[in-house]
Parts: sequence; structure tokens; C-alpha cells
Amino acid sequence: MEKVKSVKKKITIVGGGHIGLALAMGLVRSGAVKGSQLTVSSRRLSKIQHLKKIGIAVTDDNASAVAHADWVFLAVKPKLVGSVLAGLQGSIKKQLIISLAAGVTIKKLKSYAPNVGTFARIMPNIPIAHMSGVVGLFAGTISKTNHAELKEMLQVLGFVLQVKDERELEMLTVVSGSGPATVSFFIDALAHAGRELGLSQSTADALAKNTFKGTSAYMDVENVSAESLMNSVATKGGLTEAILGSLKESSVRRSIARALKVGYVKIKKLRN
Repeated sequence: MEKVKSVKKKITIVGGGHIGLALAMGLVRSGAVKGSQLTVSSRRLSKIQHLKKIGIAVTDDNASAVAHADWVFLAVKPKLVGSVLAGLQGSIKKQLIISLAAGVTIKKLKSYAPNVGTFARIMPNIPIAHMSGVVGLFAGTISKTNHAELKEMLQVLGFVLQVKDERELEMLTVVSGSGPATVSFFIDALAHAGRELGLSQSTADALAKNTFKGTSAYMDVENVSAESLMNSVATKGGLTEAILGSLKESSVRRSIARALKVGYVKIKKLRN
């Protein structure tokens, strides 16, 4: 296994929710960042106390957490970004601020904290906690050095896609940022169907989860597309062909596309 290059930065994560914790755990588990380099700040201090066991400093004081950081990851809800940045005005100087907030553009970030710091945006998903996530990166106008170092660090968390503009980042947010919940819906639907056939809940759940896991791994190792694998498994006149035919007749693809468009409309409202 290729050795992970360590990051020589002091990093603060503002926000101790699911994605903030996933980011902290992924960085430490990868070996790229030591716990002693990380600070996590959250209003709900009790929710992040366990991070101290792996050397991460925790606090409920955003300003003090940010003051001595090189990079600051803003992992708060979009509606809180303005007030959080306003509270950091005296602490932000030359730090790189990396926002994880969906729909909050760099232009808007700069309006909340004018003349301080530089801004980039990322959109990770929950599997970054175990270095198997997807991270969208929009670097904006940050320096070439910061850009290169940030991208290299993010790559320890999984697949990194650098997008050309913020509109593309919003599309990525709908597909992969929300993706773990969407995929979980599909897994749950497959398990539910198994239970309706008569399988026990534990058996149906295990079959569904491991089928998704194995299929993804197979596609990755064999470098085959989803369409190619469907065609390989669905032999003519067989039961798999019948199952896929029924799904197509039910317009499942159209339903999925419609659901993601609902999400995209939502994120455009956040952006505006």
C-alpha cells in the first residue's frame, strides 16, 4: 500500500455534526493528519468529547479554535454559515476557509466575511469517515500551493472530483453528496422486497447490503460499467431479464431522475 503523505497544517473543523465528524475521523484514520493537528468546534460539546480519545482537541469556542489554524473547514448547515462567519471576523486573518455548506457560493461566503481569508468549497459524503467517500472540490481563486496541498489531502478520503464551476458542484451534491442516503433507500427497498418474499428481516438486510457492496467492488475491480454488468447478468429469457423488464416498465429510472431534480431545485434555492 502506498504510504500516505502527512499534512503539515493545523486544521480546525467548525461543526460537529455527521459530516464534520466524518471528516475528522477520515483524516486521522488515513494517517495523513495526526489527532494533535486537529481541533473540532461545536456548540454541542458533549457530542464531540469522544474525539479526545484519539488526540483531537475539542471546544465550543469557534473563535479560539480558528485563531491558530492554517485551514478551517466550515461544516455547518447552510442557514448558519452567515452567523458563524460573522462570529469569526476577529479570528480569520490569512487562513484558508473551506466550506462544506451546500448551495452557499464563494461570492456569498466573501460577503459574510469580507477582506479576510481565502475561500474554497468542497462537497464530501459520509463514507469519507472510512476513506471511501466522494469529494467534490471547487478551488475558486486560492493559491496554487494551497490548491495542490488541499487536493492531495482530500484524496486520502476517497475519490476527488475537481469541478469547473459551482454549478457543477451543486450537481455533484445532488448525486454523491446526498448519494449515501439515496443508495441506502435502494438497499432498504431491495431488503423490503426480500422480506415480502418470506425472508427474515436479518437475512433480507444482509443479502441486500452485501449485494450492493459486492456489486460495487466487482465493477471497480473489473472496470465494467453498470450497463455492461446488467447485460452480463440478464441472460436472454432468464429471471434477471424479467426483473429488469418490470423495473423499466415501472419507470424507475424516471422516478429517480425526478427525485434528483427535486433536490437540484432545492439547492438552487439555497444558492439564491
